[in-house]
Amino acid sequence: MDDRWLSVGEAARVLGVSPAHVRRLAGSGRLVAQRHAGVWFIDPDAVLARVQSRPRAGRPLSPVSAWALLALLERMGRPRSPDGPPVSTEALVADIGLTRVQRHRLAALLCEAPDADRLTHLLRRRADQRRMRVHPGVLARVLADRRVRVGGAHAAAAAGAGLSAGGRPLAYVPAAQVDRLVADYRMVPDPAGNIVLAVVPDVATAREGAVGAGHGPMPLAVAWADLLDDPDARARGAARDWVASLPRVSPPGRRLQQVGGRAG
Repeated sequence: MDDRWLSVGEAARVLGVSPAHVRRLAGSGRLVAQRHAGVWFIDPDAVLARVQSRPRAGRPLSPVSAWALLALLERMGRPRSPDGPPVSTEALVADIGLTRVQRHRLAALLCEAPDADRLTHLLRRRADQRRMRVHPGVLARVLADRRVRVGGAHAAAAAGAGLSAGGRPLAYVPAAQVDRLVADYRMVPDPAGNIVLAVVPDVATAREGAVGAGHGPMPLAVAWADLLDDPDARARGAARDWVASLPRVSPPGRRLQQVGGRAG
């Protein structure tokens, strides 16, 4: 066989999907492939054609669903013992505080194992970003204000994720409080400003235990989501590595599996 043909793992990385999904595509004939000694080999031209013809990712999630997805990603990203009990998709979404239909949609989305680019798109509506300028002498006070929850590199650094709290800070603020905050610190809109306010719709954090509610730095899942398209290559790469390390979610009734097939 031509050595240009790809392994299932190689094709999966190119397509941004799981190896199991590539095997399903090959087995159904939707991806040109050949099987030798029980192993699939994928036609690289077919992979390229699929990438080029891939449909748009669809609409971003609503703010409520985006924050619910972030809550699920936060749960999935927590360290878990390989010997721990299996976690079903039903258990993962059971108490997320959405309607039954919304829970099923999020469960189905997680089963697709969205890659970093798709997650960036899906989560785009979680907040309305506004670039502002505030006097440098009060910037630290703004970030410590109880109405603010820092995200991005500052939140990742606070969580001990190995990144420095550099660059323009990203400050999440509830929509109901943003006008008062801006007035209190005399902020002005400025495309080259020294802070970004991420204004969160109040409905998105109204649920009890919502991941965006409360005080202090945002959870690590939110910080990584912020950094998925960060201008800093190191921060962006770390965020994408985090997405790649997330456990794979099996369909309802089956267990949650770590990448590489390790039960978790």
